[in-house]
Amino acid sequence: MNEREHLLQLATEECGEIIQAISKAQRFGMSYISPSNQKSNHDNIVQEFHDLLALMEMLEEGYFFTPSE
Repeated sequence: MNEREHLLQLATEECGEIIQAISKAQRFGMSYISPSNQKSNHDNIVQEFHDLLALMEMLEEGYFFTPSE
């Protein structure tokens, strides 16, 4: 697995974590605080989104996205 494939795999996982965080917020509310990490669902969504943004920036900075793809 090369660096691009690795970063894309991590981005895929982060997308899944965003989906899971949003699903929990829909079920329990945005302000619900998880006993496992002591963070609200809102904070979990924001954290996962920032993790995804960081990966996307790494992909852009590494020139792994080109106009032909």
